[in-house]
Amino acid sequence: MDKEIIINALVNGEIELEAIEKELYVCDFRKMIYRKLHTNVSKQHINIIRKLMVIEIAEREKDPYDDEIVIEETYRFRCFFWS
Repeated sequence: MDKEIIINALVNGEIELEAIEKELYVCDFRKMIYRKLHTNVSKQHINIIRKLMVIEIAEREKDPYDDEIVIEETYRFRCFFWS
């Protein structure tokens, strides 16, 4: 399924966060969600925003010197502020 379709379904409440849990850990995917929410945020999106904030905090708590973590793929400074 196209990422844009998934994000539209998420924002419109047609799909649950748990259904796309794995994709939420990809920074570029989160950025697409932030862009969509930025134009039309409402109270119905509070659970999405909370989940994204938890993920952003967890990404920052990772050890940057751990060889198993590829920081460039997960850590983006702006994503934290968007959340």
